[in-house]
Amino acid sequence: MRQMAHISGDDAPSGAGPIRLAEIVGSLFLATDLGNSQPLETALRCTLLAMGLGREMGLSTPDLACVYWGGLLRFVGCLSTSLEESSFSGDDLELRALLLAADLHDPSDLGPRLEHGLGRQLSPARRDQAVRSFIERGPRLAPAVLKSHCEVGVKLARRLGMSEPVTTVVDAYHERWDDGGLKGLRAEAIPAAARVLDFAQTVVANAHALDAEELRSLLARRSGKQFDPDILPVFTRKAVAGWLDTESVWASAMLAEPGAPRLLPATELVDLARVLGDYSDLKSPFSLGHARGAARLVVEAGRALRMPPLAIEQVEVAALLHDLGDANLPAGMLHKAGPLDQGERERVRGHAYYTERILSASPALAPLGRMGASNHERLDGSGYPHGLTGPSLGIETRLLAVANWYEGALREKPYRPALSRDLAASQLRDGVRRGLFDARVATAVLDIAGDKPSRKTIAYPAGLTDREIEVLRLVGGGMTNKEIAAQLTISPRTVQQHTLHIYEKIDVSTRAAATLFAAEHSLFSPWA
Repeated sequence: MRQMAHISGDDAPSGAGPIRLAEIVGSLFLATDLGNSQPLETALRCTLLAMGLGREMGLSTPDLACVYWGGLLRFVGCLSTSLEESSFSGDDLELRALLLAADLHDPSDLGPRLEHGLGRQLSPARRDQAVRSFIERGPRLAPAVLKSHCEVGVKLARRLGMSEPVTTVVDAYHERWDDGGLKGLRAEAIPAAARVLDFAQTVVANAHALDAEELRSLLARRSGKQFDPDILPVFTRKAVAGWLDTESVWASAMLAEPGAPRLLPATELVDLARVLGDYSDLKSPFSLGHARGAARLVVEAGRALRMPPLAIEQVEVAALLHDLGDANLPAGMLHKAGPLDQGERERVRGHAYYTERILSASPALAPLGRMGASNHERLDGSGYPHGLTGPSLGIETRLLAVANWYEGALREKPYRPALSRDLAASQLRDGVRRGLFDARVATAVLDIAGDKPSRKTIAYPAGLTDREIEVLRLVGGGMTNKEIAAQLTISPRTVQQHTLHIYEKIDVSTRAAATLFAAEHSLFSPWA
């Protein structure tokens, strides 16, 4: 198998130069393409089209800034409901792709899309069952799902330093011109940036499947209902090809940033990477907090190995970014209790490729993306995605591989219970003997976390109690009140009361936002 260059901190940036925020947010946006089962750079095209429409409509500079940043963050909350959206056919990506192009308030538009697109991988009988389930449960589930998208999106946007006007656009993601949206905003009460973004999304999501006349007909049917009727005339009288077709979508998106590029000091890279790591971990209850857990392990073990501070910071960022490619995996596959078939195994292995691909466009993140994508490499060449061997793997990559494996071993998986510390340590040492892992690195990781249970006194955030922490972790894991009650030996009503108190304390209103809060505060760590 082809060998790559030596992957170590020597390949990573010096850390001295400023970071362009648009690169970080743009990389996150590429991940949302995978989460919506769209070709990479689809959402960037949507933002470029919306910027072009906004300029033609004479939007102010502040409104154009809201179009740009609101566009780049428009779908950042979508992974947070993967568990709910996969409950119909097992494939949340497939469902989101269908809904992205549909008019959710028009049965004549939504129905055929569901009948022809939902559950394509299933047998005819199971497909029919998935469609019937969506028709029956979808309308009841939709408000909570859409509310979660907005609430999580706003929280992540704020962590990225976005202004209140931008977060207002993110929060208006599901509004409609005709007052049929989530919050009931209508017409000009919807931010101008949100209006042009909604129109642009409709164009980009449908353009690949329709010819020009069919697309104009679809837009005309939705004009004045789903979106602002003043946008369609602007769209039809301008040459749209220039807004959608470009040799480099990424470069065009970077050039489209209104005003001077927003630059941040390199010291903020770790905090920015935590946002991307939390985003990727929201994909599955089994991965909540995994990126932060692996990152904490590499930092503490790196110090024990006397690695230079810059090298430790670089591998910490790589650990936070290493599972961004999981956005490309259907939730049903991640939650499968039985063995994966050959095609599923190959798709899971491909997540590492997509991690590297997502981050490759950003000069600040590309080297660290290569390191993060190599967390499944093994010293004997049996790993993936590139089958690298020991001489090609620097100490940083060796450390990340061990930390990722060990942190994952302590977690419950759909196909096995969590391993005990002793069993995980024994299996890691066996991996060292078989030539999979670096012995010195494995010893450092086990000294930090494997053989020595933590005795740190924990101060829980927001005044949460021990019982509330237990409930919050189980809520984040997707359990129902009845399931939580059975596990904690309390009544479902008591669980509900605890949940309401938790939501009030941490200022959230959805399960997804509560899960994000728990991940931000490392409450899912199995070793610390």
